[in-house]
Amino acid sequence: MIRLFAPNETNFDHNEIILSPHRCHVEEEENGDFLLEYESAPDPRITDGAIIKAPTPRGEQLFRIFRPTHTLRKTKAQAQHITYDLGDNFLEDVRPTATTGSGAIASILGGTLYPHPFTGSSTVANISTAYYVRRNPIQALIGIDSCLVRRWGGYIKRDNFHIYHIPSGRDLGYEIRHGKNLRGIEVDIDSSAVVTRLMPTWVDEETNQVQHLPEKYIDS
Repeated sequence: MIRLFAPNETNFDHNEIILSPHRCHVEEEENGDFLLEYESAPDPRITDGAIIKAPTPRGEQLFRIFRPTHTLRKTKAQAQHITYDLGDNFLEDVRPTATTGSGAIASILGGTLYPHPFTGSSTVANISTAYYVRRNPIQALIGIDSCLVRRWGGYIKRDNFHIYHIPSGRDLGYEIRHGKNLRGIEVDIDSSAVVTRLMPTWVDEETNQVQHLPEKYIDS
């Protein structure tokens, strides 16, 4: 079930508005974008800032609409995972120092200029240090060279208002299998630059003549 909520809604346990889209596609990039693309018949209720609750491989997740477009034939929108609300917050000067991932994520989420509903936890035991001066929390978590996932390693797993920071190499139970959840694949093969035989040469400085190897060619 896909549901729509007002921009200022805080209780998502009820069926505010049930949507029936033609398409509702969620895509998550590892330690990167977590986006929803929506398309339906014309629907003026799809407005900037409204929140869509949609099923995903991580369970039902919240996405805030940021780019609705309306025509006479259809409504389209893009939405970011609710954690991107942290992008509107501010870290004036936060410096997690010689600490684990748990200490780092606590410093980032606890050091914002404005209060927010997000919580975080980490099971990454690596010790590191980073400075976040005049940044937003999303940049500090996944967006810059010294961000949490690059300085401490690991992965970010977002579950609505909670952010998990987990070690690399964990089996999270996800599986891609033909006939189960792999709907298609696109392969782009370009062999125009492939070389399988080389003829090395060099110039003899004394004779100024081109020389070859005894075997002349090297085959791959």
